[in-house]
Amino acid sequence: MKHPLAVIVFLLMFAQVFGQCTKDIECKGDRICVNGKCVNPSQAIPASTVSIFMEAASKEKASEFPIYLTAIYTGELAYQAETGKYFKIMAKLGDSTGVNLSDSQWFSYSLTDTTDSTFTAHAHAKAHFGKVNIGDEATINQKNEKHCTPALKRYCPSWK
Repeated sequence: MKHPLAVIVFLLMFAQVFGQCTKDIECKGDRICVNGKCVNPSQAIPASTVSIFMEAASKEKASEFPIYLTAIYTGELAYQAETGKYFKIMAKLGDSTGVNLSDSQWFSYSLTDTTDSTFTAHAHAKAHFGKVNIGDEATINQKNEKHCTPALKRYCPSWK
């Protein structure tokens, strides 16, 4: 090579113009590449972004109960149309709807006040997330009357 110093100077200028990195593996230790600079992971995400992400994550978690309670409602109506009465055992209802009602990480589901002509299905929050506390509840009955605590309504305003 005729001018190795010129090559080194060019590469240093190139790095200055285009940043320190293009991939996380180019950064030392736990640092990550963000916009061409190696930074600590704690500096990578602005606090406002974290709160937006947490709100979206809470909404996603809360969106489960309308789906499950609607499946319970639909399953109960189908069973009642065939037999003239409602399911009283949640496990059998889950089998008929194809929804695994015991598999939820965020809610527990139950049936109460179930007779041949009435039922109320409940979703109880079993974990704290966002503004939702353990025990916050949503319900649906045979008349398709829906209720939920204000914390759950915040994330699922259509549940009314």
